[in-house]
Amino acid sequence: ISRYRREIGNLKAEKERLFRVVDSLNRQNQMMSQTLDSTNVVLEERTRISDSLQTTNQDLSNKVDRAAQLKITNLRGEGVIVRNSGKLVENDRTRRIDQVRTCFTITANDLAGPGERDMYVQVYNPENELVGDQIVVQHEGGAMVYSASSKVFYEKDELDVCILSNTDEDKLLEGTYKVYVYNDAVLLANGSFSLR
Repeated sequence: ISRYRREIGNLKAEKERLFRVVDSLNRQNQMMSQTLDSTNVVLEERTRISDSLQTTNQDLSNKVDRAAQLKITNLRGEGVIVRNSGKLVENDRTRRIDQVRTCFTITANDLAGPGERDMYVQVYNPENELVGDQIVVQHEGGAMVYSASSKVFYEKDELDVCILSNTDEDKLLEGTYKVYVYNDAVLLANGSFSLR
């Protein structure tokens, strides 16, 4: 009986030791769980900040891209007579003109990279018919048809440009003509002029 009592005493001592170990493990689990929760909170906050920064960066990148686009001023269209010497004389009579000249100024822009640019012009007569060579250019969004085109070398400084569009007597009508200027597929400006 004394042996059983000793064994029962040993089992009770072992049981208390195991309870202490379990309590210690439970406390460690709670601490680890709290640490994990706080780590998740910090991670979520960092992810939220990172997402916010990515959105801000994308917005800034879009603004820089828009600011880097070419801008033009002083857009004007006019009919011209081409002399034998090559000299161009402005004229507003439809029966006399040989070509339509579109002139404009590309403004200085430090954000726009220097290099060769494709400039396109569309000239529409009063009946909304395209006047010119009918140049078809394939862009990402599909094909576009232009009256004339020109390559210009842009060096971030102000640049005056004139583009001549050939004419067809059948499409030269009295009235108001519309002019659109593009850099690749991007419309930069539009204007109008009249012929009589």
